[in-house]
Amino acid sequence: MSDSPPVQGPRTTLAPPVNGPVTAPASRDRAHAGVTLDAWPHPLTSEGRETRRVSIRPGETLAGLAGAEARRLGLDPALVAVELNGTPVPRAAWPATPLRLGDIVTLRLIPAQRSGPGQRSAASSRTPSASA
Repeated sequence: MSDSPPVQGPRTTLAPPVNGPVTAPASRDRAHAGVTLDAWPHPLTSEGRETRRVSIRPGETLAGLAGAEARRLGLDPALVAVELNGTPVPRAAWPATPLRLGDIVTLRLIPAQRSGPGQRSAASSRTPSASA
């Protein structure tokens, strides 16, 4: 047996977070607290993607937020798909789906499969002001 002491490597310590622990945003009025909106206005690429906090009021539904944000982006609300916390939500369920503090709402333009007389394509769903 050897009488030499065990070999120890250098000690590594983790520094505390620079800005303190990660917490939910402070809000005096939780009624105005928000959800995270992840908007994908281009159907196939991340071009124009934006992620931001959106304030919600008690009782606000997915239908209200999806319609308002689609119009703000210059998109036809009838041509968007929505996920709530990573789960696709059928359009018929939007009015009955309440939003909660901390939810993540993903809004995507549906890619057009084909466009013919009387059909709308996703590419033509943007309003003229959105293309400028």
